[in-house]
Amino acid sequence: MAKNPTYHSKEKHINVEYHFVRDMVEDKKVFLVKVDTLKNTVDALTKSMSTEKFSWCREIIALQGWTNG
Repeated sequence: MAKNPTYHSKEKHINVEYHFVRDMVEDKKVFLVKVDTLKNTVDALTKSMSTEKFSWCREIIALQGWTNG
């Protein structure tokens, strides 16, 4: 919906405050990109995952002082 501002039938259930993102995209203040789930470093903050994936995410976002275990 942010990239295609035409009316969507499901859009009527979205609170008006959430249209903020669409407005920011229109004003070119925010650029949306699709991130493949295998390369999504935010997973380290939002999901449980394997030690290997957590270590990769930690390395990519440069968190220091964390230990596994």
